[in-house]
Amino acid sequence: MSNNVKHQGEYPLSAFGTTLGVATGIGELMEDLGTALADKSTNLCMLGGGQPAYCPDMMAVFQEELQKIASSPERVQEVLGEYDPAAGNMEFRKALAQMFHELNQWDVTADNIGLAAGGQSACFHLMNALAGEGEHILVPLIPDYMGYRDQLVSGAEFMGIPGIAEIQEDFFRYRVDLEAVRQAPDSVRMMVLSRPTNPSGNVVTDAEVRALSEECKRRGIPLMIDHAYGEPFPNAVYVETESFWQPHHIHLYSCSKLGLPGARTAMVVACPQITQLLTNMTAVTSLANPNLAQALTLDLIKQRTLPTLSAKYLKPFYQEKCDYAVRTLKGLLADKVPYHLHAPEGAFFLWIYFPELPIPVQDLVERLKQNGVLVISGHWFFFGVDDNATDHQHKCLRMTYSMETEEVTKGLERLTDTLVEVHRSKV
Repeated sequence: MSNNVKHQGEYPLSAFGTTLGVATGIGELMEDLGTALADKSTNLCMLGGGQPAYCPDMMAVFQEELQKIASSPERVQEVLGEYDPAAGNMEFRKALAQMFHELNQWDVTADNIGLAAGGQSACFHLMNALAGEGEHILVPLIPDYMGYRDQLVSGAEFMGIPGIAEIQEDFFRYRVDLEAVRQAPDSVRMMVLSRPTNPSGNVVTDAEVRALSEECKRRGIPLMIDHAYGEPFPNAVYVETESFWQPHHIHLYSCSKLGLPGARTAMVVACPQITQLLTNMTAVTSLANPNLAQALTLDLIKQRTLPTLSAKYLKPFYQEKCDYAVRTLKGLLADKVPYHLHAPEGAFFLWIYFPELPIPVQDLVERLKQNGVLVISGHWFFFGVDDNATDHQHKCLRMTYSMETEEVTKGLERLTDTLVEVHRSKV
């Protein structure tokens, strides 16, 4: 072989390759998650990822649906052996639109339904299609999902607005700084938020959503709401909320937190221009979307049982896990170190603020990893903001409570021991 041939890793990268091909927070998270799940013998308490818990009741439903498919050679051929259209299965799209029409009185049809290979893929396509060089995507409540921060390859940039932290009895809570949102520049091309918000578990209030929607309508831009943990499925929401539809809204739903992360399927409800845009981009980048999740959930959507099952099985399942984690954390940390816990209104996470933390939170996370517990540094969730916009980005961490109770307990005990040691030594 010629000595002039470059080896892998020596090739120059384009701007696209440099943006997506370097190490990122979400890449590090998925690497750690995959390693921990693959090595069952590890002593690492994996409290860092968004891996859904194993809910036996819900998984039994999917097993039954899978068996129905497997028992029919024709259905196996359809699901595993054929491409769906790039827009997705028409029967599935019609059923989903009808479900939203009946549940929420939304004026939508199959033309308002788009599909993607997971919410991450949907965000990548839409964010880069709607904002370009010199333009901004506004995140109106920071901290928000770390998976957004490395998505942009179009030349656009994120602009984040830190939430206003308010103490509410035993908890604190972020609220949207609506005045700062209204003062954002004209270069903003869309707004994006997760509801419930990953990482803090904040559920942006109905009044805040309406105010953001009105501001987007005034500007002539879309408001994208990511319901990965929200209603009507998987319904990991512990406060009352209302979902409403406007033609400038983009609502993003996922099958992952139902318990189907491996099926990589997300649904977008938006105006036909947006769903057709997503369809065209899917055809170019991946030809079609995965069939399996659509097939597994089709009858559950047609019969309107998917929201019922989510409310019956998943919501109380995660609420119990949340209550246990909060109770355990409070018991362990009481009178030992100063901390504030964000009100856990939804999703799978606890978001903890340590106002007197003597070291940067990413250093704390490394110590915790050495002590056998993996959590996520809060700094990853603050993007599009100045480094000194708030001290929360240096003093908050996110942990999941979706793992087995024994693992959560052990992880919280190690977290407490490490925090006590750090506060005592000051280094």
